[in-house]
Amino acid sequence: MVIKWFCENFNYLINKNTPYLESFRHKEHFNRCLNDNVLVFVHPFYHEMGGASIALTDYYHDYKSLLFNLMGVSGWSKAWFTFPLVYDEGRNLLENGFFTKAFFTEFGSGNPLIPSELDEFKSKNFVLLGCYADQCIDDLVRSFKDRNIKDVSVLCEGVLFSSRGPEGIIRSNDYLFNRYVSDGIISKVNVVHLSDLIV
Repeated sequence: MVIKWFCENFNYLINKNTPYLESFRHKEHFNRCLNDNVLVFVHPFYHEMGGASIALTDYYHDYKSLLFNLMGVSGWSKAWFTFPLVYDEGRNLLENGFFTKAFFTEFGSGNPLIPSELDEFKSKNFVLLGCYADQCIDDLVRSFKDRNIKDVSVLCEGVLFSSRGPEGIIRSNDYLFNRYVSDGIISKVNVVHLSDLIV
C-alpha cells in the first residue's frame, strides 16, 4: 500500500521537494480504508497551534468537547485534514485509531496537497467540521467541487468561523452560514446539525 501510494505520487513529492517525506510515509503506513460514512475533521486543533484569536477561548471548550465526542462515535470513519507539521506533532492520533485516515493540506489553507486524493470521497456520505468555516473549510469545499464532488455538507455545531469575518462572530449558526454564502464569502454547502446525524 505504501509503495503503491509513493509510486502514484512520486512526481508530486519530487516536484514539491517536500521536507515532509517521512510524514507522508508514516501516514500512508497507518492510514486505513474509509467506510461509507465519514466525519471530515479539517484543522480541528488549529486553535491550539496559536492560530486563533483570544476571542475564541470561551466557545472553544465546548467545540473541543464535541470534537472528542465525535472522534469516539462508532459507525463513522474519521478523516483528518491537517498540515504536515501538525501531523508530526499529533501522529499518535492516527496510530491509536482516533482518526481513520490522514490527508495533508497546504499550510494556511484547506487546499489538499494532493487533490486527486479527494476522489475517494465521491462515493461517500461525508460531513465537514473544524476550523474555520470561512477559510480552510471553504478552501476544501472548493477543492471538492473542483473534483466534481458537489454534494458537500458541513456540521453547523462542529465548526468555528474566524474572528476576522465581517461580524466578528465565531459561533456557527444557520444565519451565519446563509449570510456568508449570500455575501459571497463562502461557497454554498448543505448545513446539517447533530440531530441530523445518526451517531
